[in-house]
Amino acid sequence: MSTGFHIPRFFQVVLLCLLLAGCQAGPDPEEHRRTFLTFGTMIDVALYNVGAERAEIAFDALDRYFSRINNDWYAYGAGELARVNQTLSEGRTATLSLPLAALTWRSLEIYQLSEGLFDPTIGNLVKLWGFHDSSADPENPPDPASIQDWFSRHKGVSGLILDGRQLSADSPLILDFGGIAKGTALGEATLLLRKYGIENGLINAGGDLIVLGTHGKRRWRVGIRDPREPKVLRTLALEPGESIVTSGDYERFFTYQGERYHHLLDPRTGYPVTETASVTVISNDPELADAAATALMVGGPSLFPDMATKLGIQYALLITPQGDVLMTPRMQQRLESRGQEDSEPIG
Repeated sequence: MSTGFHIPRFFQVVLLCLLLAGCQAGPDPEEHRRTFLTFGTMIDVALYNVGAERAEIAFDALDRYFSRINNDWYAYGAGELARVNQTLSEGRTATLSLPLAALTWRSLEIYQLSEGLFDPTIGNLVKLWGFHDSSADPENPPDPASIQDWFSRHKGVSGLILDGRQLSADSPLILDFGGIAKGTALGEATLLLRKYGIENGLINAGGDLIVLGTHGKRRWRVGIRDPREPKVLRTLALEPGESIVTSGDYERFFTYQGERYHHLLDPRTGYPVTETASVTVISNDPELADAAATALMVGGPSLFPDMATKLGIQYALLITPQGDVLMTPRMQQRLESRGQEDSEPIG
C-alpha cells in the first residue's frame, strides 16, 4: 500500500518537461504555473488559456485547500486524522468531518472491491517499518517477530464500524490514507478550478496527475517511466478529465545487508511487495486510480487481470522487477494505436 508521498526526482523532471508540450518553444503568455508542497510532495499546477488575475485567485484557493488536507489527512501528525486515530486507540468513537468521512467511506468500499489488497488500516505496520516519516528513510527492517505479531492481530477493516460520520474500532489501529489521498486531492482540486471557470490545465502531484481540457490545440502528454532505468518507456496523450497514477517500488526504499526494501507494503504478509516494480492506471476517477494502482501493485502479476476487472479499471499497465510488462486489453489497444502526436520527441 502506498504510504508516503516522496517524489522520484527523475520522474518529476520528465513530467514537468512533458507538460510544457514542447519545452523549447518557451512559455505561452496565457499559461500560468505555481508549485505547492503537500503530503511531502511537490504539486505542480499549470493553467492554460486563463487570465493572470483569475489564475492567481484559483492558485490561492488551491493553496488553502492543499494546506488544509496536508494537515487534516496526515495520519502521524496533529491534524484531524491523527486525532481520530488517537480516539480509536483509546476505544472511543470518533466523529469525522464530512470530507474525512467521505474519504473513509470510499476507502472501505475499495478495500472490499480489492479483497483487502488496498488496506487503509495498516498504519501500525507503516510505523513499524519506519515509513511513516516522509522526511527520513529507515535504515533497517523491523524485527521479524514484531511483523508476525502485527500480522497475527491485523483484522483489516472488519474491526471498523462507520455509521454516517461516527467511526469506531474494536481494537487499536491507525488509519493511513496514503494510498488514496493524492487521488482524492486531484479530483477535488479539479472541481475547485472549474468553480473558478478554469477549463484547461494540469495538476501533477509527484507523478500522479490529472488534466483539464487541452493544452491549446493539442492534448496534454505524459510519460510512463521505466522503474529500473532513468528513461521513459512510452508517452501518451490524456483525454480531458483523465488522470494517470503510478505506484512504484523505486519511489522510496532502503538497502540493508544487500537487500532492497521499499515502502509499498503487502497487508497479506507484512513485508514489501516483491513481484511488482510498478503499476500505472489511467481513469476519469483519480481517487479510484490511486487506490487501484496500490491494489494492483500488491496483487502482482497473477491477480492483475481479474483485479483490474473487479475494480472497473480499463487502462492499467504492470511492470515486474524482471522487466516483464502486463497490460489490460484496452491499455494495449491505446498504446498500439497512439497517433503521431504521441510519438513526438520529449522536450
